[in-house]
Amino acid sequence: MDYFRLLVRGYESRSREIAITKLHAREEQIEKEALIQGRE
Repeated sequence: MDYFRLLVRGYESRSREIAITKLHAREEQIEKEALIQGRE
């Protein structure tokens, strides 16, 4: 039971890491697009 709970917790933290990474990548993409549009 404890092992299963640990496994679930590990999975949750991993998916949270992935979500944060995607969010940062999205923010960087928005910044790049804003810079490109600003130059035009």
